[in-house]
Amino acid sequence: LHYKLTRGINQDTSYSSSTHSMSLRILIGGGSGFVGRALTAALQKQGHTVDIISRSAKKGALTWTEIAESGLPSCDAVVNLAGANVLSPRLWTDGFKKEVHSSRIDTTKLLAKAIANSDAAPKAFVVASGVGYYQNHPFTDGITNTEDSPAGQGYMCSLAQDWEAAAKLPEGCTTRVVNVRSGVVLGKEGGAFAQMKLPFSLGLGGPLASGHQIFPWIHLDDIVGIYAHSITTAAVKGPINGVAPDIINNLQFTAAFGAALSKLLTVGGEACRNHCFCIHHVSWCCHSILTLYHCDPLDRWTFIPVPGFVLNTLLGKERAVMLLEGQRVEPTKALEVSHDG
Repeated sequence: LHYKLTRGINQDTSYSSSTHSMSLRILIGGGSGFVGRALTAALQKQGHTVDIISRSAKKGALTWTEIAESGLPSCDAVVNLAGANVLSPRLWTDGFKKEVHSSRIDTTKLLAKAIANSDAAPKAFVVASGVGYYQNHPFTDGITNTEDSPAGQGYMCSLAQDWEAAAKLPEGCTTRVVNVRSGVVLGKEGGAFAQMKLPFSLGLGGPLASGHQIFPWIHLDDIVGIYAHSITTAAVKGPINGVAPDIINNLQFTAAFGAALSKLLTVGGEACRNHCFCIHHVSWCCHSILTLYHCDPLDRWTFIPVPGFVLNTLLGKERAVMLLEGQRVEPTKALEVSHDG
């Protein structure tokens, strides 16, 4: 699956390190986060120079204050991945909601203003967004969202719309803007994986409510490939969906994740690594994991379902909707790149 989505991107001559004729200087806000670290490493491997924008002064990093006071340094592209984790265990208070909003919108507005005022504007401004842009649906209703689908209604939809609106540049600005509408990013080094590992290992990682809601996800390597391609390819503009092409629901993902974790804990890490689908690749292809391990969708690692009212109580209804409802999203633009590759 991971190969299916990125092979065309990685073969594109505008992205390939063997054919790229020049090194780019790229600024990344939120570069110290899960996706940011992986993207930084990938771009540096391609021969590009990456500068991280940080909240505090660090060696080799710019600060948001410096950008606000001195403007944008000379660069070829700007990426903004900054944003507080919506699914943080913190209480869903007005203060935290404000932080979730400002950490995304205010930083994006700051970079957009700096780009607009720059004497030598960068070629690309690539900004994170989310599939929360589209309307949530509690069950599989056949509605598929592409990059051309309308925005939905609700807190998360409004947040994504505000995020993308903040990235808009004034007319006449030559910098192209890309909005990467990402699903849940999965990878063994952190992100959602790290949050789910403990409850699953304790047998508490059961399906959420009915489990029939769509679970839009993407492997870390794939989302990094989409960002890198968006940075270096002039033809990429506007929204691009960062999700896996295989659409699954929460029940299927829960069973796959639990099966892979069960294999790791009962077989042992080294032995598990000999399997093509294991704890290191559980993104990756949920249907194939189920087939490989012949596992019961509700095995001993995932047999306790989590009622919807529990999530509503713990997370607040505005956040819980992300887990209790989902969006069927298709990565139309990313697949076009793959097919062309």
